[in-house]
Amino acid sequence: PSPDAYEILPVVCGIETKRDHFALALDRKELSERFQSFVDFEGSDEAIKANFGVEDNDWSVSGAKKRLRKEGTWEEYIKPCSVRPFDRRWVFYSDFVLARARGNPMNSMNTVRNIGIVVPRQTKEDFGAFVVDTTITHKFVTAYDRSFLLPLLEDVAGAGSVCRFSPSFIRATESSLSLRYEGGTADLRGDLRTKFGPRDLIDYIYAVLYSDKYRSRYAVFLKSSFARIPTPKSLSLFAALVSVGRQLVAFHLLRPEDAPILISPDVRLAGNGVARVEKGYPRYGNGKVMINATRWFEDVPKATWEFHVGGYQVCEKWLKDRAGKGGKNPSTGRVLTDDDILHYCRIVVALTETRRLMAEIDVEIDKHGGWPDAFVTEAGAD
Repeated sequence: PSPDAYEILPVVCGIETKRDHFALALDRKELSERFQSFVDFEGSDEAIKANFGVEDNDWSVSGAKKRLRKEGTWEEYIKPCSVRPFDRRWVFYSDFVLARARGNPMNSMNTVRNIGIVVPRQTKEDFGAFVVDTTITHKFVTAYDRSFLLPLLEDVAGAGSVCRFSPSFIRATESSLSLRYEGGTADLRGDLRTKFGPRDLIDYIYAVLYSDKYRSRYAVFLKSSFARIPTPKSLSLFAALVSVGRQLVAFHLLRPEDAPILISPDVRLAGNGVARVEKGYPRYGNGKVMINATRWFEDVPKATWEFHVGGYQVCEKWLKDRAGKGGKNPSTGRVLTDDDILHYCRIVVALTETRRLMAEIDVEIDKHGGWPDAFVTEAGAD
């Protein structure tokens, strides 16, 4: 049978802060200023807890402050972190501030140029997978259950960055394709005539995970355990899925250098007034995503607006997390910067292209015999 994802790459659960409002921020400057204020704060332990809305539960507030004052170079702890698909923020990444930093496998997303795939193990929601190049939080593709990262590389003391693909998975792929595996850096690819590399395997796995027919055929299993990754039966199928997977990765990491259509997205923010995401928004209708009564993103396809990655309707959720709120901690909502606006336009394009590429994946698999015949299976296995 096909190996589970955790048998192919090491698995680590996403980080937990247990104090998102303190340890995470939308902007690096915001987080830096918050911790500068925390370090400089003069007053009792109770006063600092009240001021920053934190408690001594699984950490020591005063202990963290003393350590940061002593070290002096605490800015180095501020790292990029992805909390949901396309939602990159900043986190104060340290084991004396976070509840669970998840150790070296997760920290290796900070210390080397790395890439990983996020999947659920058990989920009440539809299956979702997403590629990242940063640390992640533990609800990245799952609103209710845990999300797990499969990092390609791990920074090992004395050995540098080590590719973590299991030898058995590499041998099975080599045998099926009559190619030689050549490991190395996270970006290394082969010519797919005599050899293949770690990025080819990442791209191939990612394409498989984005097959609609794979998701529907194995839906029950994908809700109860880690995804299984089949070995391709032919080099032509492998090469085709690597090509599509590579495009998906470029779109999901929003890399315009690898996906030129992202340079100038065919989506724009229209209307007049401040680009604030107000309370009660976003709202969708007739191709428009309203962020307030006078501003909207236009030319957003309905199917793209409704597209889910795991437990999240991405186009809605990204804006909703920046919208005004009432309650105990009211806010007027974020005024979108030029970078925010471009980022959101790129999300729309990336998801529209994702829908197209998902169809291409199933066409390629069908060309090679469909599920499960296009893949290596044991006699009688499905």
